[in-house]
Amino acid sequence: MTKRIEVFQSFRFIAFLLIFIWHLNGYMGISVTSHAQIAVSFFIIISGFLNCIYIENDSNYNSNVNYLTKMFNYARTKIKKIYPLYIVTIILFIPLSFKNLVIENNVSIIIYMLCVIANIFLLEAWFPKNFNSISYAGWYLSILVFLQFITIPLNDLYKRVHSKINSNILIITAVFILFLMYTIFVGNEFYFYYNFPLYRIFEYFIGFTLGKMYLNGEYKKMFCDKKLSTFIEIITILVCLIVYNLFYSSPNYGVHSVIEMLVIMTIIFVFSHEAGYISNLLKNKFLINFGNISGELYLIHNLFTAYLLGIITRIVPHGNFVVNLLVFTLTFILSYITSYFIHYRKDYFKCLKRN
Repeated sequence: MTKRIEVFQSFRFIAFLLIFIWHLNGYMGISVTSHAQIAVSFFIIISGFLNCIYIENDSNYNSNVNYLTKMFNYARTKIKKIYPLYIVTIILFIPLSFKNLVIENNVSIIIYMLCVIANIFLLEAWFPKNFNSISYAGWYLSILVFLQFITIPLNDLYKRVHSKINSNILIITAVFILFLMYTIFVGNEFYFYYNFPLYRIFEYFIGFTLGKMYLNGEYKKMFCDKKLSTFIEIITILVCLIVYNLFYSSPNYGVHSVIEMLVIMTIIFVFSHEAGYISNLLKNKFLINFGNISGELYLIHNLFTAYLLGIITRIVPHGNFVVNLLVFTLTFILSYITSYFIHYRKDYFKCLKRN
């Protein structure tokens, strides 16, 4: 049984926090970094990595049902924990989305209903035009469920290909394809290099291949010594920060996408071994607990932000620093309380029954 890599839970929370702060820019007009877009790619790649290292022990993967049913069951198992909450957020977002799309932007009722249906059935990411996100999370979840759906055939394909092609070559090929797609579509259609599920396949595949390298113990000898591992972790963080910031403003968006992938891959590769003292710091309970509910936090943070902003700005002028800070703090607290309860609701109800 593959051990749980706890440091990734901490990184998930950090990635969510970047996305949270980034989203505040859209609501409040405050100046925050758009570097947080890298967090979305991180979530995709880390999902590929984790699915890879755990799939062989998954009951759906080893079940004796037909192949398509096996794929569906695997995806359903992965998404069922957060899907009920996702539906709740859609329902609660309907008044706001109806006002924004139908009343203010003159979207027809029929198109709006199709938007809702596409969001409910996790199909939003497949429609580039007019299918706006109702809950601001539908596009990502529709990509995620698709990637979960193809995980089993991806694993089987890797087994066939790996005997003929080195893992490093597979990763380089995937990065090169992302470079081409980013170069071709950037500036023309945001959808095709950000929301398009087929674009995200290659990020997922990179994570999947890194997972195979981890399972096969490739480069494991590098992380046998605690002090050397700590040195590697520190150098990794410093180099990634320097390289990323040097190339972030590059006019060549293809180069920018490659740098993003290299930074994410390096961090995942190094910290997956959890061998240094920096990993020990990241494995503290505070960060891990937040990481455990990062999925729930992601789903509901926009909901609280939107409604709180609407209420508070009726009292205090829009864009006020105190308003920004208050909305951020209240949103985070409410999101955390709700997410914590939802994530641990089964254990909570089990305890009630015992008592």
